[in-house]
Amino acid sequence: MQSNINIQSGNMIDKQHAINYSEGDDWRHLPSLHQRLIESAIEAATRAYAPYSKFKVGAALVNHEETIITGNNQENASYPMCNCAEQVALQKTYSDNRETKVKLFAVVALNGNAELIAAPCGACRQVLCETVNRSGTDFPIIMASQSGAYRIFHSVKDLLPFSFEGKDLTS
Repeated sequence: MQSNINIQSGNMIDKQHAINYSEGDDWRHLPSLHQRLIESAIEAATRAYAPYSKFKVGAALVNHEETIITGNNQENASYPMCNCAEQVALQKTYSDNRETKVKLFAVVALNGNAELIAAPCGACRQVLCETVNRSGTDFPIIMASQSGAYRIFHSVKDLLPFSFEGKDLTS
């Protein structure tokens, strides 16, 4: 993305940041673990509580012990009080075992548009980055549609480059 702003500075350097991801049109051809995780996210989304937006989201992760843990969004009439599916899944995971490591994460939305590849919101991206920081292990994230289309981000950091981290709190 180019900017039309002309800044005069003797020491400014223009840089670019690229993200890496894979894309496909049928997640049913992915490895069986990926498929199981997407199916678990879809099932979790069917149990979401979304009476206001009708935007049901399911998330599923598999940890290093090969356990699949799911979460779904839980709405509240006061929207800021809602819980996102991604955060519910991570909270369930780490409330049971704070030493666990996520191996793979999937998110799916059910909103009447089978083609939609839903992406985590900004807050969830920050929480996912914190998960990588706390565990010391990065992991791929699959964003899938009901129709079969998908994107796989091979690193959480590709979702939120330059994320805020604990080290930013120290002087």
